[in-house]
This record gives sequence, structure tokens and C-alpha cells, in this order.
Amino acid sequence: KAVMLASLRSLVPKDWSGAHEVAWSWLWENVERMLKVNLGKPAVNQKALNKLIMGFDSSTRATIRREQYSAFFELAPAGQEHFKQSATRLDFIADQIIALTMDMYKDPVKLVTDLSAIGLRHVGYGIPPELFGPFVSASVKVIGDFTEDETAKEAYRWSLGLMSRILMRVISEGSTI
Repeated sequence: KAVMLASLRSLVPKDWSGAHEVAWSWLWENVERMLKVNLGKPAVNQKALNKLIMGFDSSTRATIRREQYSAFFELAPAGQEHFKQSATRLDFIADQIIALTMDMYKDPVKLVTDLSAIGLRHVGYGIPPELFGPFVSASVKVIGDFTEDETAKEAYRWSLGLMSRILMRVISEGSTI
């Protein structure tokens, strides 16, 4: 903390004031508190999510895919305009999303790179970022209906939520409109 504070002071020596120091200390303490709360959770979440996803048989996976899209289209009817693919393609997309939620825990650095490429494709497809929220909500609800394991539900929600925020950021930064 002291090293970072000294570095910040040296970057803006003329503008630095006591208010900056108070703000920096507040930020540092809040980030530290949040990290302590979540310390160790990724490993537990990864294990719970992996157990959940690997426990789905093909029939359950098909039901989840179907219900995800139904719930999403109910929450955001405009989403139907952007999912005009074959059922096979929609199934592939749903399966990829579930696989990516597990990859967020396995190799987050690689996944962020992959999501950047996916986000830029979404720019090309003209997908509005406003659709990500309803899609995540629908998907989390549907997955939650298939388990009582709160850790697995939270692991899926956190991973998919983070992925959607990354995609929305890539879309907003990559869009030229």
C-alpha cells in the first residue's frame, strides 16, 4: 500500500493533496476487503461448477438449451431478431456458453482473449449490449432450476456475468457507431 501510494504521489506531485491520499486509502481498503472475502472461492466455485455441468446428461443439456432461449426471448423479445439461426447452431452457442463459464475458472487469461474476439464478432453482427443482461438472467435462472447447490449457482452466475461484462465492454469500445 505504501509503495503504491508513494508511486501515485510521484506521478502527480503538483496536484496531489490530502484528499487524494484519503481517497486512495479508501479505495485500497475496499479492494483489500473484497479480495479477502473472495480469497479461495475460485477453486471451490470451479469444482462445484464442473461437478454440476459434467453431471448433466444429454437430455438435460437439451432441456437447458431450449429453456434458456425461451426464458431469454420472454425477457427480451428483441433478442429473437438476433438468433435467427438453425436449432443446431443455437444448441452449439448454448453449449459454448456453458463451456466458457468453466473456462473462466480454468484459464481466465486465455478466455479474456477469446472473449475479445467474440465481442468484435458481435459488433459485426450488430448485437446490442442491452441484450446481455436479460440473456445472463435467463441463463442463470434456468441453470439454477437444475441444481440445489448454491455454490454451483453462484459460480455459474459470477462467471457468466463477468463474461457478459467483458463482451459488453468490447462491443462498446469496438463499435464505430
